[in-house]
Amino acid sequence: MRFAAYELSYCPGHERGAYNELVRLYRLGQKEWLPTLFSRLKYLQETLNIPHSQRIIIPENQLPHHH
Repeated sequence: MRFAAYELSYCPGHERGAYNELVRLYRLGQKEWLPTLFSRLKYLQETLNIPHSQRIIIPENQLPHHH
């Protein structure tokens, strides 16, 4: 399910469904807290204009490093 949610997050028009699924994964616990999950959540929170009070706080050190 994780990879399906990641893939969905790249499909225009499916951002809300992907966001809901990624939030569900996040709430399953720390074993799901991978850099890709955090980067896609951050992107979708910005894209969907999720109110800051409802956003998942993503520590910068949890995002993938780009070289």
